[in-house]
Amino acid sequence: MSDVAIRIVLDTSAVMAYAKGSENVGEVLIEVTDEGGAFAVPVVCLLEGSKSAPEANVRLLTSNPACRVLPLLSEDWPRLLAGVRLLSRLDLATALYAAGREGYVLTGEPDAYGEIGGQAVIEI
Repeated sequence: MSDVAIRIVLDTSAVMAYAKGSENVGEVLIEVTDEGGAFAVPVVCLLEGSKSAPEANVRLLTSNPACRVLPLLSEDWPRLLAGVRLLSRLDLATALYAAGREGYVLTGEPDAYGEIGGQAVIEI
């Protein structure tokens, strides 16, 4: 499944919602995997979303065969800095950056992305 297209990127709020049992997030992930796709979680969003979420539920998310945890790469810092300057948050910048390459951001806080999120942001 390593060459499967990533269709959706979960941001911090989506990780938190999933870990708290959100049916909306679960439905999106089922739809993506039923279509043969994968979903991604930037490691920054995973860490931020895990702070106040049940760890067992977060582990369930990341153990899904369709889940790709995206690392924070040093060579991405210039583009991420631009995103942080616009969005004022690293987690939002990493999710949007990943979606720019991979698909859409699934979020519980679409207004946080402002106009730069555009069509790439899907509300939970």
